[in-house]
Amino acid sequence: MAMRLFIALGLPEAFITLMKQAEEVFAANAGKISLTKAENLHLTLRFLGEVAENKVAGLRLFIRGLEPYEPGEGQAALTGYGCFPTPGGLTLWAGLACDRAVMERVKAVEEGMRTLGFPPAGRLFVPHVTLARRAQLAKPLDELTPRLPLHREPLPLGEPTLFESRLGPEGPRYIVLERA
Repeated sequence: MAMRLFIALGLPEAFITLMKQAEEVFAANAGKISLTKAENLHLTLRFLGEVAENKVAGLRLFIRGLEPYEPGEGQAALTGYGCFPTPGGLTLWAGLACDRAVMERVKAVEEGMRTLGFPPAGRLFVPHVTLARRAQLAKPLDELTPRLPLHREPLPLGEPTLFESRLGPEGPRYIVLERA
């Protein structure tokens, strides 16, 4: 049986609070919107998709083998917001400016996945946190941007974590499989 997996970093509570405030602005200005639950906010390093159970042990070992960040490294700032169209509406996101250590971790994860037999990600890594899906905004995002909170002072992110995503009628539920 296959499992839907991804590798992500946790966010500091200050970012989650600000992102929930941004979601409130979006919700107040949307005819339709599906917001991300606070407990599901994260920075995805690598989406793996459907993975056979026999590959999970190797993924767990890889995650456990990642070195922790040095003190003062593994940080990001909340620097802006954006969107991209999908057939059901807009996907809205918060953009992060990550330090060198986070970007090196992204490269290490990508190399590790290649070594474990996963195909390349196929797109450039753009650090962002998905805040909402299927949004139909009443105003252009540019008009809402001045009301959206930022946090330009970098804060520490969590260590890489392997998650399973279980989709259900209440939305996705993320289960921690392994932490670095």
